[in-house]
Amino acid sequence: MITGDAAVDEASRTGLTGLTQMLASRTALEPGEPAGIDPAKDELAFYPLIYWPIAPSRPQPSETAIRKIDAFMRNGGTVLFDTRDALTARPGGPPSPRRPTCARCWRPSKCRSWSRCPSTTS
Repeated sequence: MITGDAAVDEASRTGLTGLTQMLASRTALEPGEPAGIDPAKDELAFYPLIYWPIAPSRPQPSETAIRKIDAFMRNGGTVLFDTRDALTARPGGPPSPRRPTCARCWRPSKCRSWSRCPSTTS
């Protein structure tokens, strides 16, 4: 997922490229190169897994992007939301600055998919 934050996007690209190379060298899997996508513009059905690093400095996704991600997950797609706070967030500790960004955009719904949080919709 392209966040628009150059440092986050470069770190994601580098990490996913390394993961792709490792999978190719240790398994029979022949993965394609990681692709940066924009959920508001790109067709998501071609991707079985989407890695989304949360960048708190970036704006929330558009309604179009949220609807497309929701439909993607309802149809079996997987999104890995990376809050990138594993070294700072602790169980029972104060919330990470990155988690509220994610929580404002998404909440689990009864349909086992994700939908817009009612507190952020008009």
